[in-house]
Amino acid sequence: MMKTQNYGLLIFSFLQIGLAPSNLWAQQSNDKPEPVVFHAVRYIEVDKENRDAFVKAVEEKTRKYNADASSSQWWTYQILNGPRSNMFARGFGRVTADELDSPKFKAQGFAPDWDAEEAQYWKKHIRPLEKSAGKGELWREIAGTEYRGLPEKSKPRFVRHRKWKMLPGMYQRLESHYQKLTKAIAASKRPIDWCVARLEMGGDFMTYSETIAFNKLGDILMADQVRVDFDTIHGEGAWKKWLQEHARIMQPNAEVITEVWEYKPTMSNSALGK
Repeated sequence: MMKTQNYGLLIFSFLQIGLAPSNLWAQQSNDKPEPVVFHAVRYIEVDKENRDAFVKAVEEKTRKYNADASSSQWWTYQILNGPRSNMFARGFGRVTADELDSPKFKAQGFAPDWDAEEAQYWKKHIRPLEKSAGKGELWREIAGTEYRGLPEKSKPRFVRHRKWKMLPGMYQRLESHYQKLTKAIAASKRPIDWCVARLEMGGDFMTYSETIAFNKLGDILMADQVRVDFDTIHGEGAWKKWLQEHARIMQPNAEVITEVWEYKPTMSNSALGK
């Protein structure tokens, strides 16, 4: 029963962890902020001897229920390193709170229909291959922290998530902090997508994730370039001050976890894999 509930919650990815449209800084005509964008993910552990069968079962489910744009949209990644190496991350994203409350598909949303045919198919054919399925996580993108440097319809091969925890009461400072960094990353014009998100449900509310989607490892090794661009935009010495502010915002001695996920297109049907 617990696995079924976990599946339903995550049924509603970026992680990446995914990334939202690039209009988060824009304002609507009535001067109200753009809707907040959410992403949902769950982590699936599969024994080595069942991994091939699990992949094939998810591929078959995708062909059966998610073959076109009018069906529910999912993405699947395999985690390549970190504490959850070889586990699968599966979910969907780029949805608003209204879309979670009134989902287009029964198997998705904040309170999905456990009896929906798609959910029942997963329960019958795929869940037996799972060793464990972690609790669902709902992530909320931080406005003004998105940069898109990859082609609009591309499907990045990898996503890197770097997670850490902020001190309580630092929320507004953190928002401004990362908006400044995003401007520097955008100025670098690197072939990556970038976003910062906060863990809204499913864990410690102080948790944040810096997410980069990329195709080549060399594209994300950009610390020196970011420093140069940051000082160019914000003034000489601004990068040093930014690092000092980062140390004041982050929890002392907090664990920083970095994972790289590899996108699995045959186990996914999300338009951008995010």
